[in-house]
Amino acid sequence: MYHGPRGTERDQEFREHLQAAVAYFTREGHLSVPARHVEILWNDHPVRLGAWIHKIRKDPGSLIEEERQALERVHMVWDPQLGTRRTPPPARTSTTTGRS
Repeated sequence: MYHGPRGTERDQEFREHLQAAVAYFTREGHLSVPARHVEILWNDHPVRLGAWIHKIRKDPGSLIEEERQALERVHMVWDPQLGTRRTPPPARTSTTTGRS
């Protein structure tokens, strides 16, 4: 799935997050990961997948082409607005003026 560079700390971190993304996608069917979600990998290692997904959605330029392609194979959607909280508009209150 990913044939990028090997052996660096950055590469290891990417592979770990990619593995977590694949696990999440396999289970949930999407990568709309809540920002605070922690994925537990097979070796009981926690991965802060939600924070990572949100970070790279905002800055996909920080990834190399092979990394972007690997995430797209897991159906990554690059819209940075995914997962952001939207505050609902304030409730409209009706005011009466007392005029008849």
